[in-house]
Amino acid sequence: VCVCVNACCLGHESTHPSHTHTGPQVYCDFSTGGGAYSWTLLTSMEQPGTKKIGDLSATDYSNWFNNVNTMWIRGGGEARPLSPNALVDGAFHIRSQDWGSILVVGRSYVLRQRFFRSTAAGVLTQLYDVGYSFIYTGYLLQDQSSVLSTRAFALTGRTVFADTTSGWTWNIPPETVLFWLPFTSAVTVGPGVYSACNAYDASATSTAGCTLTDANSRRMGNAGIVGSQQDGNDPAGSWAPHMNAAANYDLVVVHQSNGVYSTSATTPVMSDKAIFLAYYISPVS
Repeated sequence: VCVCVNACCLGHESTHPSHTHTGPQVYCDFSTGGGAYSWTLLTSMEQPGTKKIGDLSATDYSNWFNNVNTMWIRGGGEARPLSPNALVDGAFHIRSQDWGSILVVGRSYVLRQRFFRSTAAGVLTQLYDVGYSFIYTGYLLQDQSSVLSTRAFALTGRTVFADTTSGWTWNIPPETVLFWLPFTSAVTVGPGVYSACNAYDASATSTAGCTLTDANSRRMGNAGIVGSQQDGNDPAGSWAPHMNAAANYDLVVVHQSNGVYSTSATTPVMSDKAIFLAYYISPVS
């Protein structure tokens, strides 16, 4: 039974908040901007401000980031995402729909990536909210495809819905922009494995997947939006999520963000503020 939190979308017609019907339970977002689209919240993740992403338990990482059946993009997590807001309760939260239960092969969508830092009072800082169009290929994991080009969504038509970030400049690459899909440790390296190493990588060598064999780096289950040049600059969250346990890394990485969304901070930055990452989808009519 679908209990509509504030409305139903992607084929669900009612806008009455108490309406129930059969189908997946979804959160349809009309409160965070995002233009005239009909947004369904697919995934939300939260990192406490006082912790680094490496503090996420090995069990949660194994279940939700390195299991082909319970990967977050296939619905793995503690629950479904039913709010666009961070809880800021000192705990990690991984919540997701099975994207494959909502997306239709061959259909055009807008993928929206939204992340920010939040205080317990709900004050948001360093907010970035961006959308790109793509055609769904039917693949949600790099493990599922033996062709490099279908191990990512090819993105077009960048639209920035909100940007309060400061301290760096976003890259607007002339080359193809990709949402690279997550993978598990069982992925076949042969075609090449996409990652955001140095802002973009598609190696088919021993360094594939940004050296996916390095256990401390926890490369499995990561994803993000990248240009297709190894220039160290990002158009959005290139590691989003980012699970690296080798140092004090964050849930979201922007290579040029000067430690705000960090790749190498010596201590967790902005420790009073949780990091919240969300992905939404809207069909293109």
